[in-house]
Amino acid sequence: MVADGLPRSRPAAAARTLIAMLPVVMACLLLAPTALAQQEDPPVLFGTLRSPDREVSIEGARILVEQDDDEVGAATVGSDGRWEITLPEPGTYTVTIVRDSLPDGIQVREADRFASKEVEVQPAERRAVLFALERGESSTVSRQTWRRAVTLTVSGIQLGSIIAITSIGLSLIFGTTGLVNFAHGEMVTLGAVTALFLNGGLRVPASMAALTAIVIALAVGAPAVDRLPRAWSRGARAGGTAGFIAVNGAVAFLILSGSVTLHLIPAAAVAVAVGAAVGFGMEAGLFGPLRRRRVGNVALLVISIGLSILLRYGILVVMGGQSYPYRDYTIQRGINLGPISSTPKDLAVTALSLVVLVVVGLLLTRTRLGTAMRAVADNRELAESSGVDVRRVILVTWVAGGALAALGGVFQGMVQAVGWSMGFGLLLLMFAGVILGGLGTAFGAMAGGLLVGIVVQVSTVWFSVDLKLVMAFAVLIVVLLFRPQGLLGRRERIG
Repeated sequence: MVADGLPRSRPAAAARTLIAMLPVVMACLLLAPTALAQQEDPPVLFGTLRSPDREVSIEGARILVEQDDDEVGAATVGSDGRWEITLPEPGTYTVTIVRDSLPDGIQVREADRFASKEVEVQPAERRAVLFALERGESSTVSRQTWRRAVTLTVSGIQLGSIIAITSIGLSLIFGTTGLVNFAHGEMVTLGAVTALFLNGGLRVPASMAALTAIVIALAVGAPAVDRLPRAWSRGARAGGTAGFIAVNGAVAFLILSGSVTLHLIPAAAVAVAVGAAVGFGMEAGLFGPLRRRRVGNVALLVISIGLSILLRYGILVVMGGQSYPYRDYTIQRGINLGPISSTPKDLAVTALSLVVLVVVGLLLTRTRLGTAMRAVADNRELAESSGVDVRRVILVTWVAGGALAALGGVFQGMVQAVGWSMGFGLLLLMFAGVILGGLGTAFGAMAGGLLVGIVVQVSTVWFSVDLKLVMAFAVLIVVLLFRPQGLLGRRERIG
């Protein structure tokens, strides 16, 4: 059909065109040079701590770096035993492991001599610092164990709140469309990577930035064609389409090439907007048209897996296999709040994450749009018969889910370094939180995500770090045995 002398663009046709172009563009990206940092990287100290038999987790132990008796950096050992501290400049530093932060029964070998080490670091050098640990005397219930348990509980709340933020969109998308979106983890990664580029932590060559910007502009701009007013003239519609695609391409090029460098806070705001745009593009350009063509949920699930792989390895091509920290809030002094040992950055991420969860909860319960989203997630047919614009609600759900996933990615990037597979690593925990809380419910995703995060972190006090995911899924199984619908899910009558 032709209207006003211009063929009407359809989202399905735009999606097919985009999908047909992606292999060619990805081939160009694979042939492009690998990403290179345009500025000299700061020196970094890193290491890995392991117990002698690897049965005890060292997570939560503290590493301090000092220069001329002034603390210049601190790090908390992660669940994999690794730690990393970015230094302000080359020089000679003293690296110390805080003995009181070690788990009960573990101590530094010959601690009087080797608990502190003096190292000299060259420009842009990544230097490993190793500490040998051994078994020591332990008590049944030691002060260090409970102090570490409290610290890991706070760390678990931090991880759980990030999981909850990223899981809300995943749960609501399933509730409104029935789709299990395996590409949701990559939406988390895209948010973290966007903030990284804007923050000046990484830049890529102009040729790769241009090619990637073309892909992004088409992916976001093509689905927007049908959103232009039908009353516009042919010239206005053509100009609006071209202008929208050009603006998206220009913004993407400026971000990737490092032409714009922002503080992390405005960079995070832009990353959230980019995440919302990605969610819009996925629904308006791909999954929405496929659903209207009555493509089954199994086929859509397979497509989401393929999209996940495409995005994940596309990010790998652009940024490489290394992990990069943000340039702001990297070097901070550790603080002790009673038994809790942490950094201001980690405490701020925890507080902000909880505030975001409260705000999202208020929006879902106190606004008409939030009520409509919950209504469609509970019963799509009943909501549609009540006058709710289901297609609009689904599109808003994708946009909000993409924005929250990007924000969660920025928070996770602040806690750890930004890597190409960070979202995929969180995806399993997101699924666990959504199922534990109740499929299709936003508040269930919040509760389930918080519980999963706390269990994962605190379980390492008594069990091996390799078993922390097992403990999370053990809790999931126990809860489902007594409440098959999840913590906040509803029982459904069958038959």
